[in-house]
Amino acid sequence: MPIPTGPGSFLGAGGPVMIILGLLSVAITALMIYCILQFRSFFKVFGSTPEVNHPLTRRWQEIQDRMPQPLAFVVLTAGLQRAIRWLAHLGNISTLTGLLGTVVGVYTAFGALAAAETGRMQIMAAGIHQAIITTIVGLCLAIPSLLAHYYFRDRMRDLETRQAVHSGSDAR
Repeated sequence: MPIPTGPGSFLGAGGPVMIILGLLSVAITALMIYCILQFRSFFKVFGSTPEVNHPLTRRWQEIQDRMPQPLAFVVLTAGLQRAIRWLAHLGNISTLTGLLGTVVGVYTAFGALAAAETGRMQIMAAGIHQAIITTIVGLCLAIPSLLAHYYFRDRMRDLETRQAVHSGSDAR
């Protein structure tokens, strides 16, 4: 099996598990973008100088009129909190999917080796090559996903603190 030189040949060399890893990559990227955009909006509402005309500020006021502030904040941030949790889930799933690719590749290599009469080292190398590629891609998805999860989780804690301060200043 030739060494992959471009993105297409690299992804193709990983076998069918790469399709799952590709879908995970799209989901992780979408969640990261969603979290970034949500935090930008929330920090405009709960910042030191809140934007009064921001749509989220109006929504915050509507929810606050119907329920206590702590519960209103939970309702307002539920989607963001769910997205942050899913970043961790997808990071873990990416790792396991990469490992699945490793196991499938090694299984394929040993199956082909057992059936082959000649060229055993080449057959073995091709299967192991496939196995390692899916492991690499799985880890390349898992690491940034988990880093984003931890970063956004900490930003969420900052936002909760700002909301508490903001609520305290409203009570005065």
